[in-house]
Amino acid sequence: MRYVVAVAEEGNVTAAAARLHVSQPSVSSAIRQVEDDFGVQLFIRHHARGLSLTPAGRGIVSEARALLSQAAELDAHARGYAGTVAGQLEIGCFTTIAPFLMPDLIATFSARYPDVRVRAQDGDLQTITHNLIHGRFELAITYELGIDPALETEVLTAVSPSAILPVGHSLAGQATVSLEDLAREPLVLLDLPHSREYFISLFSARNLQPTIRHRSESFEMVRGLVGAGEGVALLNLIPASNVTYAGATVVTRPLVENPPGLKIVLARPAELRLSAAATAFRMICRERRAG
Repeated sequence: MRYVVAVAEEGNVTAAAARLHVSQPSVSSAIRQVEDDFGVQLFIRHHARGLSLTPAGRGIVSEARALLSQAAELDAHARGYAGTVAGQLEIGCFTTIAPFLMPDLIATFSARYPDVRVRAQDGDLQTITHNLIHGRFELAITYELGIDPALETEVLTAVSPSAILPVGHSLAGQATVSLEDLAREPLVLLDLPHSREYFISLFSARNLQPTIRHRSESFEMVRGLVGAGEGVALLNLIPASNVTYAGATVVTRPLVENPPGLKIVLARPAELRLSAAATAFRMICRERRAG
């Protein structure tokens, strides 16, 4: 059933086989075997376009996810009784947060629980939410933006937006910068789902209309364009270095308006009972929050 669920989530046999580290024929054979055992067709085969679930397939895959989750939980609990936390932990993280938080969290977790194989994936908010709801991730770290009602969250920290400016810009000489000042400048927008709406809302809440010159889904591309003098930007997380990939320097300034910090949260499916590994990872996140 793991093979069936993997194909349902990936949409094709090739990607599922790569994810499971098995051959494509093994996955195809497993699907046929399950369909024969249940006497139903699980997938519709689309030539050159992968597979999609039949109505019966959707129901069976939903039940299979629950059973696999219970099996993993049972295994984790059994290992927990033996004094170990082991198995596999799948976690997600919003793409702009990941470089700041995940390396340290994963390294700390792996040092403490070496028998757990951690698989981390970053993505935009829509991807993170989809993978949580569909059982791909047990946990994910993301912003408190567009949170689906099917998810539970706990706050880890909050980060306020800052202005990002070219080093020679006239506003860079000020201690703080206003959104009104920024609205007069060409804006480089971090163009990710929910992120773009969040940044634009900072202006619209004050009846301001930004002039968007460039859009990018890349955090570093935004900084790079600012460093090249192509505009100004707003970002919530600031790297330790003010030098861009291309070697230009950018300047960070707080906003005069001091808008409320955007919460970074640990999210999980509300109906999912966490495995021992996920529970241990959550505890490390809480330790970092307390520290």
